[in-house]
Amino acid sequence: MTPQTSAVSHNQQVVAVGGDLVGSSQLHNRAEVQAILKSSIEKVNSEFASLLLVPFQIVLGDEFQAALKPHALPDTLELTWRFQCLLYPVHVRFVIGLGGLDTPLLENPGEMDGEAFRRARDALMTSPGTFYQMRIVTGDAVVSELINHTLRLMEIVRSRWSDHHWEYVIAYQDAGTQQGASDILSVSRQAVSKGLNIASYRELRKTREIDRNASIAYCRNQMSCISPSATYWVAFRTMQPSRLHGQEVENAFRDA
Repeated sequence: MTPQTSAVSHNQQVVAVGGDLVGSSQLHNRAEVQAILKSSIEKVNSEFASLLLVPFQIVLGDEFQAALKPHALPDTLELTWRFQCLLYPVHVRFVIGLGGLDTPLLENPGEMDGEAFRRARDALMTSPGTFYQMRIVTGDAVVSELINHTLRLMEIVRSRWSDHHWEYVIAYQDAGTQQGASDILSVSRQAVSKGLNIASYRELRKTREIDRNASIAYCRNQMSCISPSATYWVAFRTMQPSRLHGQEVENAFRDA
């Protein structure tokens, strides 16, 4: 997959996404983890191909980057979560920046630069001494903080998960049903249901939808000059996944 150089011109907005394996220098099976990382990158590049301007590539050691279309900001939450599940038990830290480019789209995202990539790097410096698994800088401090605080709350909940909780969640997402997850794990459906409840999976899913909706509202705000209050109204109005379609969001804006 080559960069879509005709899709973005100089200084147009892109979403820069950078990932870094946490604690990789302490891993004893680095070669195996590197192989899993490469396989995960191939899967994500394939599954999210329609959103990518420059696909994910390893740029240095265990760091990887990509450039996405500007409207793909809301989908970065699902994209990064997909990486987390594919790479578990190794954890990944992500930084995301929305902004312009100072360079053309290049095959190697590590050679690209501009506002989007600077904002992604700035996300690392937002709270010195505090570890975050994911930070977003959009250019609107209020929207960024809204999203980042809810991301932090989700991280705190996930930090209490046991290996079994991760297994239940990943199996459920792969299978799509509790029965399917129970078949994968060779446990009862009731055990899967209990594991998902203890992990607060449904609550985390709803919270991720709120963040996604806030991102959708922000992107539409940028294009349509909608008032900032509409950004938050739409984020909380459209909480259910079934309401995330474009027409529903348009209707929400029209009623705001």
